[in-house]
Amino acid sequence: MIAIWPSNPRIFTAAVGAILCCTYATLCAGFAVNARRHVQADALQQRISSVIHNTIEKSKVKLSSKESALVMPILPSDEDVRELKRHEKQAIAILASYATSAPALEQHVSLRILVQFSDHATLPAIEDFAERSLFGGIRQEAISALNGFPPNEVRPILERLTKSDPDPAVRAHARRALASATQ
Repeated sequence: MIAIWPSNPRIFTAAVGAILCCTYATLCAGFAVNARRHVQADALQQRISSVIHNTIEKSKVKLSSKESALVMPILPSDEDVRELKRHEKQAIAILASYATSAPALEQHVSLRILVQFSDHATLPAIEDFAERSLFGGIRQEAISALNGFPPNEVRPILERLTKSDPDPAVRAHARRALASATQ
């Protein structure tokens, strides 16, 4: 093995110092990029939460008895959907996480946003709602949303739901969706 060492120790020290400086700068730049991505993801998550809650609030109407009621279906604005769609993959992942969140209204609105994306990339997220939501009505909404995808892709999902969903009404809804997907 042949090693080439500079004859002047100062040159060697300067070269090692330069290498260490470049390595440190590269690491710092990488950490900065990751930190910026994390902040952006947090900001997007907060924005999605805000859109969902604002959509729910806008759907409330005051009754003559001074109580409020929700107008169904609760639909997010086209402007909000366009804004979130610009963050496609991140937004889909965040919206998919609502499939197991406790409030049914948040699930409803997040599912509506996914459906309004009109994008094939939302299929796994909508499938999650159909399989994992604690609310039968939300699972039925997700099953209905599956009809917007190619039948050969949703057929296995629907077949599984006709057998595995704990709610007979959801299983029946899945059977009807499956029948229309096979036509």
